[in-house]
Parts: sequence; structure tokens; C-alpha cells
Amino acid sequence: MQTLNEYTFLARRREPLLSYAIYLESKHGMEEGIGMVAAGLLQPAEVLRDVPPENFMTATRERAWDGIDLLSLAYSAGHATADLRALYPTILEYWEEFTNYDRA
Repeated sequence: MQTLNEYTFLARRREPLLSYAIYLESKHGMEEGIGMVAAGLLQPAEVLRDVPPENFMTATRERAWDGIDLLSLAYSAGHATADLRALYPTILEYWEEFTNYDRA
């Protein structure tokens, strides 16, 4: 999801108490966390084999919640509903992947 510039943010934000600085910081942090989990899950099989199963559950749960938080932040910041709709299937995939590790 593209980051809004400050002018667009100020014109479209739905939550007047959300500052642009907090939007940028929060969005960056959530996207960074999501990316770290994705990178971790793409490690070679011989590396992943040595990772305790509970680490997968914890990481994928955190990514799933980061996805929900990102969706909420994007709504509050004034992202177009089409952007929110486009993000939803990815977040659903995060939750589905988490449930695979949660059941293990």
C-alpha cells in the first residue's frame, strides 16, 4: 500500500487526532514487521527445520495483527476504500497461515 503524502493525508484523514508523523511511524513499523516475518518464512528448509514450532505461531500471529492494525491505520489516515479492499485478502491470508501454525 502506497504511503500517503502529507497533503493527501491532511485532506482525507478520517481520524482528526491522527498526526502525519504518527501515521508514517506506525505504517513503517507495521510494514517492517510484516516484511520481517515474510523474510523469515522464506529461509531455506534446513534453517526452518531448526526453528521451534511456537516461534512460527508467534511470528505469524504478530504479522496477522500487524495486518489488521495496518488496515485500521490506513482507514483512519484516509486511504481510498479500494486500497483497503485490496489489502483485505492479504490480511486474510496472514490469519489463515497463522491458524496452520496455531493448530500444530
